[in-house]
Amino acid sequence: MQVSGDRARLSRPGQPYHIVYGQRTNLALLVDSENRQYVEVDQICLLEYVGFVSVASRHIQQLQRHLGTLSADQQQIPGNASPDPVDFERIKVMRRDPGEISGFKCQWYEFLRVEEPVGQVCMAKSADGVKQTDLVTLTSMMAFLRDIAGTVQRLSGHPSEPFDALVGRLDGFPVAARDYTTGREIRVSSVVSSRLSSDLFHSHEPYRRRELRSLTPQDLAALAAAY
Repeated sequence: MQVSGDRARLSRPGQPYHIVYGQRTNLALLVDSENRQYVEVDQICLLEYVGFVSVASRHIQQLQRHLGTLSADQQQIPGNASPDPVDFERIKVMRRDPGEISGFKCQWYEFLRVEEPVGQVCMAKSADGVKQTDLVTLTSMMAFLRDIAGTVQRLSGHPSEPFDALVGRLDGFPVAARDYTTGREIRVSSVVSSRLSSDLFHSHEPYRRRELRSLTPQDLAALAAAY
């Protein structure tokens, strides 16, 4: 992850996709370097896309039912899934000791369900040697990606994990987390301060721009995996 001023770039080694986020516009670009194309994504447009897919899916399935070609396994409509919500009333969020992860000062929280620990997270708001403008952008991007990932997961019929929903209710951004139920663990390994080339955030400009409605399952998976 690279952050400079009001822009941030999120990428993974060996993956053709990367995300460029603009804090001022609250807009993300999903860039496909392999095919030299990109898609602009924001929460409002993505919600409109979800609505479009939901309506189209209903019409298609109504036609299939009428023709008798829809199997029982095909009854679920993408975007209309009604997953069981996280029961926040039964989960306690316990504030634990402050911590420090790779220079990020953070606050540990532990989640308890019926007094049994289900996970913990350290949420940060500051870091030694990191500009405040960069921290604002990072916090804004993480909140944006949480919203986008939740929307994409609803579209695919796979709701966000309860642990993700709990983390999303806390201020700051996670620099370390452990989900005891799945065994998943994340941790910021290091922070490096250096001058970044503007090309990192503008490499998409010569690429072809695609419409949001042209998103493929691979695009949606890349968005959902960003957070």
